[in-house]
Amino acid sequence: MLPPTPKPILRLALVLSLGVILVGGWGVLSSVRSGSWLQLGFELVLVVAGGFGVMTGIGHNRASHPMALACVAGSVFVAAVMAFIASPAAQGNAKPALMLRAMAGDRETIILIGLGLALAALSGLILLGRRPGESMWYLGLGVLLGAPSVIGLAFVLAPSLRAKLTGLSPMSLSAVIFVGFFIVGGLLSASLHCLIRAFEIGRIDPLEPPRGSAGDTSA
Repeated sequence: MLPPTPKPILRLALVLSLGVILVGGWGVLSSVRSGSWLQLGFELVLVVAGGFGVMTGIGHNRASHPMALACVAGSVFVAAVMAFIASPAAQGNAKPALMLRAMAGDRETIILIGLGLALAALSGLILLGRRPGESMWYLGLGVLLGAPSVIGLAFVLAPSLRAKLTGLSPMSLSAVIFVGFFIVGGLLSASLHCLIRAFEIGRIDPLEPPRGSAGDTSA
């Protein structure tokens, strides 16, 4: 029988999720005042994601707290970045380097990214307390396989590399895109498989009785 999630971790997840709701709510008000309706959509995603985090923090989703918190963390991270890109503060920063510099100076975005990373860390801590030998191996492998794809996509966004790619002949460019798509797609697929497997191993299924118990009919 896997151990339940420690209450201090759930309480911390609750506090972090409330923080996401507060910052996201402030973003909702700011986007309404500025008339930035695309940003408003991403700010609402932050509020909803924080709500799911609060539900997890008060004990819901007991069967898979790690997966629930990981989903909340990913949603917060992506929505925070997209909300900034859609905000008036990002206007005029079309180049990736300028965009990143402006994002690093935006207090709300940095706070949200920090909250998302903290929720992801709590998810990993819960896995460590359940089946660390199995789940953390898959988790590390998933990160290892996914990192080259993320780094590769970042390089593609770099203006210098994009200029070189656009300078290729149509046939060469098609070949690069074709090969790159399968390499990146294969690595990401393998990464997602390992990450999902890591959280499946750490799952507590209340509907499945422990082996050897009176309710176990698998024997």
